[in-house]
Amino acid sequence: MLHLDQVEDGQSVDIYNMQGVLVDRKTTQLHQIDVTRLPQGMYIVELKPQRTSERYKLIKVD
Repeated sequence: MLHLDQVEDGQSVDIYNMQGVLVDRKTTQLHQIDVTRLPQGMYIVELKPQRTSERYKLIKVD
């Protein structure tokens, strides 16, 4: 699970691989999203609040 304390529930979250390909699109629930199905690697997580977007790097390890 990826915990996103600063994110409102119901917010759209896009996850891209390092080549810029969209690999998953989620909606936050209880300030978290499930990333267990993603393989290990580096990803860009794009949060989409009302009018702007924020991007963060995610490194997933099992």
